[in-house]
Amino acid sequence: MFEDLKSWYRANVISRLDALENAKASYSASPEESVSSIRRIAHSLKGSGKTYGFPEISEAAARVESASDEKAMETLDDLLAILHKISADRKELQYILVIEEDPDISHLLHLILTNQNCHCQNVHTAAEAHQAIAGRRFDMIVMDLDLPDMDGRNFLVQLREDARTAVLPILVLSARTAKHFESECLVLGADAYYTKPFDPKILSAAVTSLLERAKQVSRLTQLDQMTNLPNRAAFRNYYDHAITHHSQPPVPRTMALLDIDYLRSEERR
Repeated sequence: MFEDLKSWYRANVISRLDALENAKASYSASPEESVSSIRRIAHSLKGSGKTYGFPEISEAAARVESASDEKAMETLDDLLAILHKISADRKELQYILVIEEDPDISHLLHLILTNQNCHCQNVHTAAEAHQAIAGRRFDMIVMDLDLPDMDGRNFLVQLREDARTAVLPILVLSARTAKHFESECLVLGADAYYTKPFDPKILSAAVTSLLERAKQVSRLTQLDQMTNLPNRAAFRNYYDHAITHHSQPPVPRTMALLDIDYLRSEERR
């Protein structure tokens, strides 16, 4: 169980790392605001690192938080080096479907996402997206609102009605800046809405945050409330993951599920 917590925290480090890198990049333009942001993030890391089995994070973060303004960036580099090392130890690969017609933006998204330990599959139309979803299990979808073969809002509805994508994080990109487009997409099931042109660093942080949140929710919903052991949904998820992520082409696999029917009656005795 503790290793699972460490794995979750290691993945969660990425969003903190991105935020610290962004603050560092903004230092020359607004040093006071950047240092304040860095100290707040360091304070959060100082309190959580040791708890999750990474005392080196807590120690480095404490040095950043207590450093003078002149030494803040110097101590930050030490913390960033530690965070980069810990985040590089992640082995789980995330699969993201990108639905974008513009080849330049599609390429940019591919670069952003592959740098986040993600495998990115790019398609250009809703029809191609349906084919991709039929052939692989994805962890997230990034989609343009203006698709060549369908209104993206209608496609968003279809995604939420499909059991395979009903709960996946979906990030919508659009050149439409009117607020009613954003509010409609959020109501229809999008988790985030970004207008073009977008800041690659902010988008990268948003993707990381959405993936981490989805993993945390999935983990909570796949544990039996009485035993804290994996439930049927978890076993199904593990099986699907083994079939679609580990074997191309898939190989035969077997999974056994032990159902203790009388657990509740035994507990009452």
